[in-house]
Amino acid sequence: MTITGSLRRGARGAASSKGVLLVYYACNLVAAAIVIAPVALILTTLLGHSLESGRLFTNFDPEWLIETGLQFNFTPAAGLLPIALSVAFLYLLANTFLAGGAIALLHRRGESFFASCARYFPRFFRIFLISILFYGVAFAIVRGLMTAESRWSEQSMREAPEDMMQWGIHALMLLLFFGVNMIFDYAKIVCVVEDRKALKSTWRALGFAVRNFRSAYGLFLFTAACGLAFLAAYHGLSGWIGQDSRVAVIAVFLIRQLYVLARFWIRLWTWGSELALYDGA
Repeated sequence: MTITGSLRRGARGAASSKGVLLVYYACNLVAAAIVIAPVALILTTLLGHSLESGRLFTNFDPEWLIETGLQFNFTPAAGLLPIALSVAFLYLLANTFLAGGAIALLHRRGESFFASCARYFPRFFRIFLISILFYGVAFAIVRGLMTAESRWSEQSMREAPEDMMQWGIHALMLLLFFGVNMIFDYAKIVCVVEDRKALKSTWRALGFAVRNFRSAYGLFLFTAACGLAFLAAYHGLSGWIGQDSRVAVIAVFLIRQLYVLARFWIRLWTWGSELALYDGA
């Protein structure tokens, strides 16, 4: 199947997965609420019911919070890091858990979502652990290139070539991490479609990605570019609207919620498109 055909089939699958989209959205809201609640408590403790408190809650200024914490070394902020790390880990587990149900529903309509989540979670978690090794290799490659570039630039008297090399290394880093992400998308797909174990799914996904590199990587880059376009549009609209009034704050809030939904929809679209490409290979 071509990239265009896979994208169309993936879009149809994502459009018919509204329930899965809402589950992802609810999970994101819970994680955000857990992170925001301690920050709001710190602001209330520091400022009480002052006019500055009203201004910050209307248009939250994280730079003020960081500067205040560094200047006065207030102890409530010490608990934010463990909370943030715990929420990040639980959020990662939740997304790994939900991925099994999402991919299963995209592949087989009528499948029980949460039953599939529970069924594939142990294998998906092992796939995640294997992916850490691949990300580590990608990071080591980039780190080695940056070290070599740093040594080379010490002997150079021109700034332009150094900047170009740094931009090239950062672009390569992005492409490498995209490639690893793509491979482990297919590892999850193989696990669901062929009911294989984590290591065999990874090996088969790696072979598929190598044999079909142009179509597989091109498809992933296209959906990733769409995600970046949504992100740019979100930041552009948020900055243009501002938060100078209640109407503007509500508008920005709604735009942010739409962006969150769009981000999860693109994730489902990517999986659906990769499923179609894998089935048609």
